[in-house]
Amino acid sequence: MMSPWRKQSRCRRAKCGDGSKLFPEVLLVDATHNTNDSRYKLFSFMVHDVYGHCLADAIEAFKLSNPSWEQIRVIVIDRDMGELSLLETHFPHVKVILRHFHLKKYIRSEMKKSKYGGPSSFDMDQVEDAVDMLRMAPTIEDYTKYLKYLYFLLDTTHLDSNDKIPELKHPFLQYFMKNWDQQKERWALYARSDVPHLGNHTNSCFQGPN
Repeated sequence: MMSPWRKQSRCRRAKCGDGSKLFPEVLLVDATHNTNDSRYKLFSFMVHDVYGHCLADAIEAFKLSNPSWEQIRVIVIDRDMGELSLLETHFPHVKVILRHFHLKKYIRSEMKKSKYGGPSSFDMDQVEDAVDMLRMAPTIEDYTKYLKYLYFLLDTTHLDSNDKIPELKHPFLQYFMKNWDQQKERWALYARSDVPHLGNHTNSCFQGPN
């Protein structure tokens, strides 16, 4: 007699195969981190071992099981640069975009660190709102306008529309420009207008099955 788990697993595989045929344009990738003492990552389709090869194997297995993989146009991931570079290598025709939840999570946790002066050195709520405005910017012009507002909040520098972005002063602003502004095409909405993401700005739907 087949166990309920095996029936459920089989059902998921069957549904996944049907879904990839019907909606091949988007692939969502997520991992549950530190699932045991060896700090393994549990992917939706296999466990990632400490040698770092299993994600590549999982990708190849996914391709074999889903002949329509060449039709994928978007992959949504957490902010893991190792995953990002590997996915771009195996899916060179695909745009990899970052999950919005992790942008907000990283920004919120990073702001609290003492190296940025602590919560009393700037208004964290205003900065978080400014980053959210950057995320929702419909055009690159709007993005630049909101970026100048972020400068005003952190460096108290008022910039007009024609002013260039000046030298960075505040340490959190330096962090943001290095880690997020350089990747803005992966998370700002203005850069997703021509991407068939089907409304997916997160991959949280994997959390239930995992």
